[in-house]
Amino acid sequence: MELARTPNDSVRKGLEFDQAKAQKLLQEDSELFRKHNTIRDNFLRQAIHMHSRCLEASDDFDDDSAIRFCSLWFANFDDESALETVKDALEHIPSRKLVFLAVCLSPFVCMKEKKAKVFLKHQLTARLATQMSKTQENLQRLIMRMCREHPFHSLYQVYCLQPDRPNHTTANRRQSGRHSTLSTQTERGAAASSIFDRLRGDETVENRVRDVERLCDASLEWAKHPIANDPRFKNRTKQRFKIPDALSIRKLTQLRVPVTTANTPLDLTMKYEDCVWIDHYEPTFTTAGGNNLPKVSICHGSDGQRYKQLVRTSLNFAFLCKPLIAYQFKGEGNDDLRQDAVMEQVFDLVNSILRRDQETRRRDLKVREYKVIPLSPRAGLLEFVGNTFPLREWLPKAHQL
Repeated sequence: MELARTPNDSVRKGLEFDQAKAQKLLQEDSELFRKHNTIRDNFLRQAIHMHSRCLEASDDFDDDSAIRFCSLWFANFDDESALETVKDALEHIPSRKLVFLAVCLSPFVCMKEKKAKVFLKHQLTARLATQMSKTQENLQRLIMRMCREHPFHSLYQVYCLQPDRPNHTTANRRQSGRHSTLSTQTERGAAASSIFDRLRGDETVENRVRDVERLCDASLEWAKHPIANDPRFKNRTKQRFKIPDALSIRKLTQLRVPVTTANTPLDLTMKYEDCVWIDHYEPTFTTAGGNNLPKVSICHGSDGQRYKQLVRTSLNFAFLCKPLIAYQFKGEGNDDLRQDAVMEQVFDLVNSILRRDQETRRRDLKVREYKVIPLSPRAGLLEFVGNTFPLREWLPKAHQL
């Protein structure tokens, strides 16, 4: 426009020269930007490929390489240039090396394809969707594979995303999904239900899937059973009460599901034949005190041992103690149990770092972990650690020393 309005030839030539120079610089910059992106994409694909080869060939770097691989994947989740590389990598990595991320997979499950943010918490399932793009195909193929090969380590995370759970509500004081829209949560739930439907129709795992689902339904029903406002249970932490006969947990006998919060090692053969199975639950329970009156139940394992189970409302840090396995059925509080599960995962990573350092390894420093199994945003199972006491009881004595 300025050239058209300029009558002076010398000025016109000067402007034309500046314009040509600017166009040349733009072309050079565009070419450099294209080369930069090409090199970046090549390095990204190479890094994903090399991490997958490392995980496939060796067990020495599982603590580090698996996290780095997933970090690259999630940071470039919608990058089309890396889709085929990620697909090939996931096919070669043993699923057991990604099982630790099962807690982090489910929140990526959604009904529609959307631009997803990367969260450490619930990395995989948070991206689920029912509209099957290539990114969703990679994700759901991995989750299905994990649920088939290691069902007792993966099914619970998918189960807790399903909609229409008993007494479910999203109005929580501490929710991991507080930044998610209701439609996104609905989409994740529908995708999780779709995965369960496909697993129920898979004859190789259908029996295990139905047994796990039966246990989860019964445990969730028991966790949601209201006692917090019943004066009969107030200030009676030592007294035993009868579990109502109508509850499904009373009917669980000789279930081919490992004791949920006991340590069930990953089976390299993926057969899971030598496990401590659930035999039955005792017909009585106690409470652990507090505002929400966590329920303390006893599960009998196939090894003849009694496993204490507890339902409580918040995460407490335990001191060094003797390991008494228990369940904590969390069902009447306002906290999101999935956050507790993620914190236990963080503690596991901290322990892996402490094991690598010579000095901390010599001093045997570690964080005492316990199992957390979310069944819904506000309910689930927790391992009870015996021979401990609240931090508030220790602090006054510590200041007197």
